[in-house]
Amino acid sequence: MKQIIFKTGYAALLLLISSFCCNAQLTPPFHVRNQYTMQNYPEQRYSDPLRTLDEIPDWIYENIKFPEKAYQYGIAGIEQFVISATWDGRVFITSGLNTLNPAFEEEIKDVVSKAPRCRFAGNSIEDIYKLVKIDFTAYIPDDLPSSIQCVGRHLPPRFTLRGERMQNLKGKELFVKWISSKFRLPKKYNLTNYSDTISLYYTITEDGKLKNPHVEGCKNIRIQTELEKLMASSPQWQAAITDGKMPIPVSIKDRIIVRTDEHGKNVPFEIYTDSVCRNSTSTPTDPNMIVLNPEKCIQYIGENKSFVKVIRDSLTVEKKVNFVGSFVVEKNGAVSNIHTETTDSIADGVITALIKQSKWVPAQQGGKPVRAIYAFVGTKLPPAKYVYAVPPRGKPQNFTEYNSFQEDEKARWAYFKKAYPQVNAVIHGSRKFRFLSSDDYKEALIMRGLPVVEIKKYKVRK
Repeated sequence: MKQIIFKTGYAALLLLISSFCCNAQLTPPFHVRNQYTMQNYPEQRYSDPLRTLDEIPDWIYENIKFPEKAYQYGIAGIEQFVISATWDGRVFITSGLNTLNPAFEEEIKDVVSKAPRCRFAGNSIEDIYKLVKIDFTAYIPDDLPSSIQCVGRHLPPRFTLRGERMQNLKGKELFVKWISSKFRLPKKYNLTNYSDTISLYYTITEDGKLKNPHVEGCKNIRIQTELEKLMASSPQWQAAITDGKMPIPVSIKDRIIVRTDEHGKNVPFEIYTDSVCRNSTSTPTDPNMIVLNPEKCIQYIGENKSFVKVIRDSLTVEKKVNFVGSFVVEKNGAVSNIHTETTDSIADGVITALIKQSKWVPAQQGGKPVRAIYAFVGTKLPPAKYVYAVPPRGKPQNFTEYNSFQEDEKARWAYFKKAYPQVNAVIHGSRKFRFLSSDDYKEALIMRGLPVVEIKKYKVRK
């Protein structure tokens, strides 16, 4: 076990990867990496030496171009995505693409699909996943007049299903899920065992409205008409925004698979995945090698929650604890090569014990179980401290009251933190603890075993 303070970039990369991948897979130890030799890449044996994944982003930057189709949209900025490589060296996109328009997405996919074969080098998560940032404004030809709006980085438009938590990078997927739940084809059409891959086009405006919906590539005009009507009735979105919080329009293309069963009933829509965004389905040449990006990822058995959630629920801490680790899941589901790093020695022992007693469904590649690495990262916070007291006064009504309110708030929090240092474990909005004024709330909290600190007096010191 090693005491550490985590690097922000490392945790951020893990979180970005986990937003799109079922499991983040780490690179194997040094002795395993020796398996990645020229014998694993017969088609490359007599050509140029294999590149490392580290070199691929630079290769992409050298080969990317500003697509002509992008001019019609009048906007460009920085597009970000994550790449990795299959066990046999093919580069593929592991994250979703949320570009400003379909032209940029097509250009990125085309270039990545032509990337040279590569191998992994290194022993950390940064060595198997590479974040690529393309500033398309830098690729606009100098000899062409341009009125393109340059926006830098941006957050894609967000769509939320009723009753579900908003996900910043899953707007398109949730919209397809909404369409699928609402799509109804009249029985009179009697379309049994129907299957079609179609493209949905639409624009999310600066005010979050869906405009210009249309469907291309559909074999059935009735289905096309129904889908376009449904898209036009879309609920409100949250518009895409720049780093400066400025709303911007975004044009989107989604490819989906529409199916009906043998009775003509709708099957939930599937999002079509291009080959450049898919892992390999071939079987490894060495049955004992560790497959870094398996076709089917490792699955945790037991309790209807993730393994990281199990870790959090099993830890009891008095201060914030960060933890990260990895281990190999063997072909029979057993675990080996356990490695954990935490900011608390007691938590490290608990996590190691949980790993040893955990049960897993092994990863699969080419239809056969393979060895793979499971990586995790998380944070455990201490229990919330509740303050039983009268809440602060109401919101300010004008600028003068606002300044007075801010000063009073700062003084109040400074007093509370000094008088009650134990009440500092939870952030509720911008405050460091919660205010409660009802005796019923106080009694309920005590019955639940939650700590309650009663504040008897408060005086602002001038």
